[in-house]
Amino acid sequence: MGDQLFFKGNIDPVNTLLNKSRAAVQQDAAWRLKVGSPGSGFILSSACSVSPRVPPENLTALVEASIDFGAPSM
Repeated sequence: MGDQLFFKGNIDPVNTLLNKSRAAVQQDAAWRLKVGSPGSGFILSSACSVSPRVPPENLTALVEASIDFGAPSM
């Protein structure tokens, strides 16, 4: 499909974002970026809705991982 397709996700909103530490969220996000980003076409996000009880620092860790480990935007 070349440059006509993208993948989105797939951070677990409960087991990772809600229940894990900030460091674990960042590690999970970094791994997914490493696997999904080569050649671009990957959007880092949760697998579905994010609970209002997710610690804000875990969402911040997700954003920081995208900046630190993601491909530069075009």
